[in-house]
Amino acid sequence: MAEEDPNLAQEWMDKLTEPFNYYQQVTCLAERRTADLNKATSKLEEYEDTLKSTKLWIQNTDGLINAELKDCSARVLSKHLNALVIALEDSEGKLLLLDIISSELGELSVICETDKIVESLSEVKNQVKDIQQRIYNVLPQIQHLANEVVTIENEVKKMEKRLGSIRTILTSSDIDDMSPKEHHMNGQVILENIDSIRGTVADIEAYRPALPLSASGVRSLCVFRRMGRLLREAEVLEKVTKEQNKLLEPIIGEMLDLEQEQEKLKQISKNFTYETPDIKDRNEELRTLMDGLKQKKEGVLLSQRSSVIDQLVRLQQEPEDLDLAALLSPVIEGVDSLSEEMHWNDPCVLCHH
Repeated sequence: MAEEDPNLAQEWMDKLTEPFNYYQQVTCLAERRTADLNKATSKLEEYEDTLKSTKLWIQNTDGLINAELKDCSARVLSKHLNALVIALEDSEGKLLLLDIISSELGELSVICETDKIVESLSEVKNQVKDIQQRIYNVLPQIQHLANEVVTIENEVKKMEKRLGSIRTILTSSDIDDMSPKEHHMNGQVILENIDSIRGTVADIEAYRPALPLSASGVRSLCVFRRMGRLLREAEVLEKVTKEQNKLLEPIIGEMLDLEQEQEKLKQISKNFTYETPDIKDRNEELRTLMDGLKQKKEGVLLSQRSSVIDQLVRLQQEPEDLDLAALLSPVIEGVDSLSEEMHWNDPCVLCHH
């Protein structure tokens, strides 16, 4: 037949192989469909994992934003600020990834059901945008607060250093050989510095309501606790210094009288070729009295030194008071402002102030 009618033979052969060709096409389509379904299933599982991890990120970042910050320092605020900046950068990456998934889901929708995951994706994406906006809102507030706290902490450090110098002067025996008048002058400089410290604390406390604490999610700052402790120590040092100066004043007066009498005797002696017995005796008596006043001065310094040490030890054992208003005395006009540079004399040259 093939030899007699080749065309007819070919037609019959085509008809005989047609079902087999259909079978091959269907098999190929089925294999491709199976592969697509497997790929879609794998992709959907991958998307579910991504949504799950994103929801966990949302939960953690929400906790970061709503964290109740207590007794914060500038360092704590800076760490919190950096964490929020990182979270903001992460949010951009999360949104980009969710957009890619959304595009791929559109392609998968012709293969399998995607409505449920598309809905979940939309919810998660809105939550990420909400988190992002909340971070944008709070970042400037925390940045501003952190800058202000740095400034305040620097001022408090300066005041703590000044109080440390005062404490060293009042508790050190290295300057006992100074005259009562020099000790009294040192005391006056100490009192001036304590007044300046109290004025600076009052300035900071007056500025306190302007700090964006609530807007930054911050409940309290440890710098104000440090200021309260600083004020209580300043009160102790001020009280001891006033007592010491009060006790030194009559000694200074008596010493001045003795020095004047010694000067008179010195002038009288110039009229004689030798020191008369009565002048010599009086000079000896004056020297004895002067030595007694010096010992009295040393007794005052020793007593006040013990007093300030005891009071500072008791102060360390007392509970801390966060209410600065109760510790602040009325502040005189012209006290140092927060931005002014405050000066402190070196303890070694205080007596020459």
